[in-house]
Amino acid sequence: MRKILAILVIVSTFFTIEVQSQEIVKKFLKNQETTHNNELIYITFDDRISLVNDNINRMFGFEALDKETKAELQKKYTRIIDKVNEEEILNIYNKSLVKELRRYGFTIYRQEYLVNKIVGRFNTLNVSQIEVEEFTVVDSITGKYYTDSTVYYKTLTGIRMNVWLEYNFADTTSRKLLFISHEITDDFSGFTEDVEGKKYADYELTLITPNDAYILANQTAALTARYMYNFLMNIYVQEKTKGKHEYYYSIGEDKKIKYSLYKTDYFEELPIEE
Repeated sequence: MRKILAILVIVSTFFTIEVQSQEIVKKFLKNQETTHNNELIYITFDDRISLVNDNINRMFGFEALDKETKAELQKKYTRIIDKVNEEEILNIYNKSLVKELRRYGFTIYRQEYLVNKIVGRFNTLNVSQIEVEEFTVVDSITGKYYTDSTVYYKTLTGIRMNVWLEYNFADTTSRKLLFISHEITDDFSGFTEDVEGKKYADYELTLITPNDAYILANQTAALTARYMYNFLMNIYVQEKTKGKHEYYYSIGEDKKIKYSLYKTDYFEELPIEE
């Protein structure tokens, strides 16, 4: 009887905590609807960007080759990053990030604003580095019917945007290094089939272009803003429940709140090298 009672107490306590957490999340959502209670973010940009070709980086002995051979290989194995404008990528990402953060209800101060003029509590966010990486990946299609196990492989080109952000809450030592990555690849779909004993691959291939790098910058900025919302919402829950909450909360693109035992739609937190 005591065991049953103890279990009931644990379940009741857990339920109470989660009801409390969900109410706190609702409060955070409501706060974001007004400039009196919403989160303030002071954002800066280091404007550091690097273009990386993973295909070249994985070539053993590349650095030992002569200049002409290096240039020939770079031309052969580079489709995208040698044709993009770095300044334009930075401009798109930076502007889109500020726009999206404001759309989520944050009050944003740019680095042009004097930080000592901000009244009350605020968060600081520095976009410290952006990397655009070109890579290749092998994808496959298989038989149209379950009885056909034929597989056709295709090497696809992709581009990935990696972003490092430094976060801190004003007047604290809660500095964190956050990381986000988003990618797109050539679109490859179809099936294999056997026609009169001969194997065929019937597929459609849509290649990415340098213009997709700018689309990727915009998409990554939107994703960064949503992850930032989730990040600050969970900090808010952590503070209000004194760390007793069980779930991680996230907001979907439809603005609906989801919860999970694991971090979803969330930054990767990296160790800080002192």
